Amino acid sequence: MSRFAGGQQVRRLLSRLPRESVRWCSFGDYEADDSIPEYRGFIARDLHWRVVGTTLGYLYVNELQAKKMAARMWEWLAPFRPEVLWVVPEMSAVYVARHLADIGNLPIHATIHDAPELSVEDFISPVYLPFYMKSIRKLLSRSDGLDFISQELKKF
Repeated sequence: MSRFAGGQQVRRLLSRLPRESVRWCSFGDYEADDSIPEYRGFIARDLHWRVVGTTLGYLYVNELQAKKMAARMWEWLAPFRPEVLWVVPEMSAVYVARHLADIGNLPIHATIHDAPELSVEDFISPVYLPFYMKSIRKLLSRSDGLDFISQELKKF
């Protein structure tokens, strides 16, 4: 789970839920920890190092691999029989969540913990930003529930 503020907030919330009631799909690989529920990391394949961080690289990692990653996640999640997909919509999760919800016929609940424009300004190409913002809007319009950690984020 992320060591940054949003990840710490999610970790704190999850630590208050019964461990057997949650499964966590991550886009990184983290050490097991008693404060979080059972989880598995699903890591996207990168293209050649020269295109990592470019618009082509982000389209490949996020959009083109999303369906396959969702299928791999569902394979792990299906025996658990989830009732809802809770998403922190950032980077790959924005793309994968819609596919995962469709595969599992699950409602989506999204928690916005940072302004999407600010969370990506140092990470993604300005050319890719409109694609990313459109995908966030698609996910949020598909969401059945939505919450924000501050009133200011509701303006998005």
